[in-house]
Amino acid sequence: MKRAIILTLTALTLASCKPQKPWSPYDKDGGAATPAPDSAVSSSPEDQIVANIGDVEQALYVDGQISAESAGPNVKIEDTRDHNKHLIKSSVVLTPPLPESLWAEFDVKCNRNFKSAPAVLRARIMVDDKVAGSVSTVLGALASKTKLAVKFDLLKPFHGNLPDTFLAKVDGDLYLMPEGTDENKVNPETATSDFHSKALYATMIRVTIEKPGSSPAAAAEAPTNAAVSAGPSPEPAAPATEPTAPVGSAASPPAR
Repeated sequence: MKRAIILTLTALTLASCKPQKPWSPYDKDGGAATPAPDSAVSSSPEDQIVANIGDVEQALYVDGQISAESAGPNVKIEDTRDHNKHLIKSSVVLTPPLPESLWAEFDVKCNRNFKSAPAVLRARIMVDDKVAGSVSTVLGALASKTKLAVKFDLLKPFHGNLPDTFLAKVDGDLYLMPEGTDENKVNPETATSDFHSKALYATMIRVTIEKPGSSPAAAAEAPTNAAVSAGPSPEPAAPATEPTAPVGSAASPPAR
């Protein structure tokens, strides 16, 4: 009996020392556990799905701003940004002496990649109804790393005959190529597709020019001066008493 108890205790001791079951990638219900992300795969899930033309519209942005070389005391700039920090509007006022040029930089930005089908941007920088320049590029598997900046003189299209104000904007075309298209064989200058959009999100730059004599200070003084010159001339005030003629003058009565 005693020997049986000893054997039982020995068996229990050996059972408690048995190595634990190795970790399994399957849970208790038999389902596979979620694998760890592969560092070689993009962290953005949007890169892994087939894009449509709406995705191109939302991903692309052309950021325009006045270049640092054109900054100065006679170039006043006020910027307006959206909740994504995109520069949606830049209001610029030029004061005398007016600069000979006004350089603006336009930077193409994309917040996602297009792996299954590349996209194409073909855009024009418009100054009112005049073309100041153009830019085109292919957006493919590394579109989010695109670094494309171009610079244009916004005053050049006017050839010195500057208006009081003008608007610089980006007018362009977006194309999404068919799935499986090799981005290295796409010419951004000529490529077209049935998936087309003109909804290009970009900065607008409104420029207002103050010519000599048209400053706000001069305009504020002008009505005052006009009112003074147009009003009736004031009559001289009458003397309080008539002057007394000097003694011995012709106006004095003869002495008796």
